Amino acid sequence: MVASCTAACGCFIGQCEPGWVQFRDHCYKFVPRSKLSVTFHEAEAYCQGFSTLNGTGHLASVQDQDENDFILDIATMAGMRGNFWIGFTDTQNEGTFVWTDGSPTPYKNWRSGSPDDGGSGRSEDQAEMSSTREWNDTNGDSKTLRRGFMCKMPVFDKKKFVTRACSGK
Repeated sequence: MVASCTAACGCFIGQCEPGWVQFRDHCYKFVPRSKLSVTFHEAEAYCQGFSTLNGTGHLASVQDQDENDFILDIATMAGMRGNFWIGFTDTQNEGTFVWTDGSPTPYKNWRSGSPDDGGSGRSEDQAEMSSTREWNDTNGDSKTLRRGFMCKMPVFDKKKFVTRACSGK
């Protein structure tokens, strides 16, 4: 069915949209600070603007060391300068970090002493990844703290899309 699909029926052939990179069953897009420097919540809203038939984009969640390394490698190749947002937050329940995409949290890679709310009782509810591959909690609500970020969304299900787009089902 994919081979007979034409651009006229709106088919997209590939697992990820152009500008995205696949790792396992997800697509990733790094947005460097030089292109769009935003707060944590602005970054999450931007990522949610992307979707496939399998789900919506979010700031990246990280499930293991291999994915953590992949994310930093992609960010580095895309021109990362400084720390960048990933989708880990404890906004809803202080001290309990969760992923914005709702995925489980078996893996954490906090730098030594983090999360720490800045050590002064400040509210630091969002996570950023550094060039050391470690995470730090910081105040992602601050309008003065702007970062690049990594989006993640499920891979494109070619068969499901081709069926809907080309045959109307």
